Amino acid sequence: MQDIRRIAFVSQRYLELQGIGPALCGAGMILGALVVHLAGDASIPAPFIPLLFGGMLEGNVRPYLQRSYQRSFGSAVATRGQQWTAMLPLLLMMMGGLADITFQFVGHFAPSVAAVALAATSSMVVFMDGRCRMHHVIGVVAGVAAAIVTTIIPHSFGAWGSIGPARGEAYVLAYTLVGLGLLATGLLDHHLLASLMRPADPAAVAWTAAAARARIPGRATFAMLFSFCVGGVAWAVDGGTVAVALPALIIVSGALARAGGSIGDLRLAFRAFSRCERPPVLNAVNLDVPADALVAFYVIAAAAAVDSALFPHRVPLALMASTASMTAWLVVRDWPERRHYALVPVAAMLSLAIGLTLDPSRAFAMFVSAISAALAVAWIVAARTAPRSA
Repeated sequence: MQDIRRIAFVSQRYLELQGIGPALCGAGMILGALVVHLAGDASIPAPFIPLLFGGMLEGNVRPYLQRSYQRSFGSAVATRGQQWTAMLPLLLMMMGGLADITFQFVGHFAPSVAAVALAATSSMVVFMDGRCRMHHVIGVVAGVAAAIVTTIIPHSFGAWGSIGPARGEAYVLAYTLVGLGLLATGLLDHHLLASLMRPADPAAVAWTAAAARARIPGRATFAMLFSFCVGGVAWAVDGGTVAVALPALIIVSGALARAGGSIGDLRLAFRAFSRCERPPVLNAVNLDVPADALVAFYVIAAAAAVDSALFPHRVPLALMASTASMTAWLVVRDWPERRHYALVPVAAMLSLAIGLTLDPSRAFAMFVSAISAALAVAWIVAARTAPRSA
């Protein structure tokens, strides 16, 4: 009876439990905070780069996540109110970030509105859903802590009317805490959904092997090109230029990746319609991710947050070490299915060894380049060894 009630609850909260989007937003905020510190700048607009990274990452993958959830766990009929309820927490948090920018530009002293929004929405989830989503207490704690951080640091103005360095650091730390809260609650929501929702037809997950093989080389090609671009910039220019160019390169690459995926979908759809065929299988991934992969993702993101908050101007050793150890752990746990990812921990360990001799921004750029190249090779190997039957 208890399992039936949980299944009914998950079915009712199907849209709200699609937590990969908020989790990616939180991961983007943590990445943005780390990039800010590697750039060595904590003045406007640098404190709000985490918001930009979080919104960019979540916004770019949102169309693919929607169809991926539908194919992984099926679709559910939802009222307009349920749709708004699912969108509201992340929407309020991003609107709070815009309010933060407005308050700081006009000189008002206030706690981070984004942090207050996270604490309020997480409190409402705990109040409404009780034990089923008690993990949103993490969001409450993260929001309250971020609000306190931005409250106790006094307001001051720096050169050209920007907020002072201490206030800027407070906002970067606050958005790091908000990102950790979003990441934890999003991953746990997704795990709750995936633990009880399974597709009725197994073919709904493996929608066609041929379509999957057609997508993987494109993903690998983009990852390899991104690796060459980042590695080339890190090798050719000085550390200060890398620190300025890397955020712009990540933002532009995210926009290009979304545009490339959309163009590919349009091409497939136009070809099918011109031949009077059924609509094609558009780009999507299987989101029935094992729990150990979710744990590894959170540990790596938390390590990046530690590097950003505690060692802001040092080579991100915790991020590199956690990436090497956690990916190696994943490969060893399921060697037959994950053996083609063995190059990823090797690349992370080499980046760690080489990064000790480089300045922080250049070491991070080389790390990103190495991991991108390793993933590209892994995806190519996976495509070539995929079974030919649907």
